[in-house]
Amino acid sequence: QVWLKSPLRPEGPVLPSASTVPRGMGCCQSDACEEPCLTPAVQVQTGKQAAAKAPQDVWQDRHFMLGAVAQNGFALRYAHEDLRRDKDLVMEAVSSDGFALQYAHEDLRRDRSFVLKALRRSGSALMGAHDDLRKDRKFLTEALRLNSSALQYADADVRKDGPLTRLAASLAKQGGGRRAPEQR
Repeated sequence: QVWLKSPLRPEGPVLPSASTVPRGMGCCQSDACEEPCLTPAVQVQTGKQAAAKAPQDVWQDRHFMLGAVAQNGFALRYAHEDLRRDKDLVMEAVSSDGFALQYAHEDLRRDRSFVLKALRRSGSALMGAHDDLRKDRKFLTEALRLNSSALQYADADVRKDGPLTRLAASLAKQGGGRRAPEQR
């Protein structure tokens, strides 16, 4: 098995392997960190085939997974269930790619305040929110004030709602509601 190290973001699933690098040179940016850092080495393969070849302990290692999701938010898909409950890890994945929220544990996808924080980083995070939130007009009003581009990821019936559509258009026109980086 050959593992490719790349600073570039892969266009497909991440298949990490652990490699140690000097402190402060890899995924851990803290000079105070005494542990060697694990940096993701990536290999682009297809979905389950890639995950099947990865050592299982890699997906359970929080330190490693922080580096993996920083490179590609979709690596969250392969994280151990306990790590998909980790707010910091999931937020790092969302910062890398808003769509990664769909791989977070259901508890986080239902958590109103967590999803609102994710929306500050990316409007596409709404796509991964629990269906109850994507249908909740009160929640969506709050979400649109944070990120006017989020409406496109709301429930299809709610997207037809006149007041919400007008609010999103008004906020976008006024420059209100932060636009997600992928929407700029």
